[in-house]
Amino acid sequence: MNTGVTMNKNTLGVITFVIALGALWRVRVLLAAKEEPNRGRHLLAQGALLAVGVALLAMAHSATSSACFALGAGLMLTSSLPLLNVALPACMRSFSAFS
Repeated sequence: MNTGVTMNKNTLGVITFVIALGALWRVRVLLAAKEEPNRGRHLLAQGALLAVGVALLAMAHSATSSACFALGAGLMLTSSLPLLNVALPACMRSFSAFS
């Protein structure tokens, strides 16, 4: 019997969800930081990690983790838009200030 990270599809989905969301955060930060040294290599590595994470989420068939990734990614990407930055409450702006 083959075993890997876990024997449960939902646990695999949670692990992949966390890693893919972190990779998406890093890709978003790298796209904004034009003066970052070795930016291209970092973008390639984080983009590959994000692609593998999304593919693994699809293979795991973990609906909860996929939905959480979609909601987290949507919230992360929309909260960083300059248009919404004016309308966001102060507590949300403090979260996006760390990026």
